[in-house]
Amino acid sequence: MLLGLKNAKSFFEVMHADDEDLKRFVIKTKQKFWVLPSNSKMALLTKNHMQDENFEYLLREKLKSVQHYFDYILIDTPPSGDFYTLNALLASNMAIVPTQCEYLSMNGVNHVINMIGVVREKTNHKLEHRVLATMLNRKNVAACAIYKKFRGTYQQAMFNTSIEQDEKVQESQIAHMPVIQYDKQSRAGLQYLELAKEIISE
Repeated sequence: MLLGLKNAKSFFEVMHADDEDLKRFVIKTKQKFWVLPSNSKMALLTKNHMQDENFEYLLREKLKSVQHYFDYILIDTPPSGDFYTLNALLASNMAIVPTQCEYLSMNGVNHVINMIGVVREKTNHKLEHRVLATMLNRKNVAACAIYKKFRGTYQQAMFNTSIEQDEKVQESQIAHMPVIQYDKQSRAGLQYLELAKEIISE
């Protein structure tokens, strides 16, 4: 929606095309990256394919046909252990677990990391994970305490970079622009650049 892509086709349409050719559905954006959007039909994938043999590898198999075109492929998923997340984990070599520095978020992060552990154990899939603190308010005592707790708990599994709260993020969304293009001095924008460098160095 933020990219102005309306009525775009999703992975659902890929799976139901005659040739199932994923590269026909990937869209080049003005921001110089490519995207395969989601849409409401994605909810039907579970119903249509959950009983398929090796259903959890559908995305991985489709990505094989296009992965050589791209330097990196980012897959956005809901934070639950459902059809989509399982497919994404088995198609990836690293899982980034974003979290706000709130008390209840600690349980959510543990849930996701445990799920990743089960995937590794059951499928023998080599999958790394990193925790990313986002929307961090360094003026909030509780948020800083929880951030410190995260760092102590996850240590090397946590990115050195954290993303702080920045009103420029919301402004850039209204302008339909990446935050670093909207404001080159945006605190969060500069931190996302540092995060990109950290990921590339892995």
